[in-house]
Amino acid sequence: MFSYLFTVQGQTSALREPIQKLSSDLEAHYQGRQGIKIALLEFRTTDDRLLPFNAFIRDEMVLNYQVSEKFKLIDPFMTAKVAAQNNWSMKTVSSFPYYEKLGQQFMEKTGYVPDAWIYGQIQDNEESITLTAYYVPTGTTDAKLVSTVSFPSDEQSDRLLGKPIKIRTKPSPPPDTLVIEHRVVIEETVIEPVTQPAPEQLPVENSQTALPSVDYEQFHFELTEVSFIGEKLHIRFSVINKSDLEKKLYITSYNSRIIDNEGGETLKPEVSLGSTQSSYSVNKNMVPGVAIKGEVVFEKFPDHLTIKLLELGVQDEKISFRDLPVNR
Repeated sequence: MFSYLFTVQGQTSALREPIQKLSSDLEAHYQGRQGIKIALLEFRTTDDRLLPFNAFIRDEMVLNYQVSEKFKLIDPFMTAKVAAQNNWSMKTVSSFPYYEKLGQQFMEKTGYVPDAWIYGQIQDNEESITLTAYYVPTGTTDAKLVSTVSFPSDEQSDRLLGKPIKIRTKPSPPPDTLVIEHRVVIEETVIEPVTQPAPEQLPVENSQTALPSVDYEQFHFELTEVSFIGEKLHIRFSVINKSDLEKKLYITSYNSRIIDNEGGETLKPEVSLGSTQSSYSVNKNMVPGVAIKGEVVFEKFPDHLTIKLLELGVQDEKISFRDLPVNR
């Protein structure tokens, strides 16, 4: 089973809720009694552009259908590759031969044809967004189920649409909030000795021992920090594309885990790459020679244990780091 959070938590929740409603509506109106295999295609804009919003919607729908007894999603990475290889777009949604060709490729790769397809459209209304999802059974080009949601635009939706970010006005503090400023005035005539507080000892950053690095294909990964922040274990890294060409990099939660010194296993971290964070997967187009920061955050790792093995999901595989020191 397949197992995405931006820096502004409130905005993330505001986008997640309508996508959850979209997913739930499709599932609720499906009348079949048995679970079916679904290929989740693309969500494109009304002018047929493929934007980062597509990946956000896809990742949220994958999470929403994780425990569904009706909709079993086929590997979204493979589905995305098949769609890209066949130039899927809103112009192909009514082509029966096109769906037949897609079905044949799924048969070659998985041994079965999807029972149905889900794709969608993103409509930017400037101050609001409308998402429409279509459910199309195999053997037809007509959508049997359609679900639509609308919600206010915000800074995150601007980012996902590749637009200039518009700063929305925020509510003023409650009227009963009172801020009191204290000022201390020392008169020159006061001769009492003043005790100067000792300077605060700040924690020294990056004090832990050297951390390992790993090469995967033409990417170089280097761990930069392993430490607890509150009750969460944060593992930070940098990655650089050593090739001469721009390459897409995926970091996946479902292929990431920790095995501790007592043999326990901790799964499903939040993963981030650059400004993008997710509980499923994140991706970036990596420019040659430019490092990007990333992070995996585990919530349930016991703070008295050490890390014997860290496996980080990269593309459809894993890279490994062993015997990592932890800053506490």
